[in-house]
Amino acid sequence: MQDVLRPVAEVNFRGALDNEGWPLAIEAISATEGPAEAIAGKQGEKLHPTALGGLSGKSYAIANKRIAQIYVKGPVMFGYWRSVGNSLNDFFYESFLDELADKGGKDLFELRGANRLWI
Repeated sequence: MQDVLRPVAEVNFRGALDNEGWPLAIEAISATEGPAEAIAGKQGEKLHPTALGGLSGKSYAIANKRIAQIYVKGPVMFGYWRSVGNSLNDFFYESFLDELADKGGKDLFELRGANRLWI
């Protein structure tokens, strides 16, 4: 049995911390082609939700957020897998949040806990 491939992505992150080490800003720029875009082509300039799942719509209360997509046409036919963008983007995002926690001197669970980052 053979299936189409899951779209690949590279996501570049930047972030800023306040004076106490809490996240103040986060930027995520994904270079990818979403599966719907692979099938139907790029449809205008809007961000594609299947390409950015797991990056956009996070419930963390970080005051300044920027999520962007740079459309990159994949070299082979891509298709849908379960979770689509979430399968890799959420891992990228949470890993970067771990790095911000380390840089700010916060415990990983402390950073996410006590409703500190939840809207």
